[in-house]
Amino acid sequence: MLTFEYDKKDEFLMIHGDADGLQFLQTQIKSLLNSAEKGAMNHLHLMSTEWGGSELTSQKQTNNENVEVLNHVKIFCW
Repeated sequence: MLTFEYDKKDEFLMIHGDADGLQFLQTQIKSLLNSAEKGAMNHLHLMSTEWGGSELTSQKQTNNENVEVLNHVKIFCW
């Protein structure tokens, strides 16, 4: 499970993950790190099934009405 939520009122990002989800995120970030160390610009997309992906879950993890689930996350390296 890997869920990204954004609190619109207080303007902060929450990342929720179980062991598998956090391991997946670590692997993806390591891949970007390898690109960055070689001087290559790169990016990746994480999406929920509703957006055509399988990397993110779309079930809200908090009960806060100011929080929305992000269905598409882009991570860039420079």
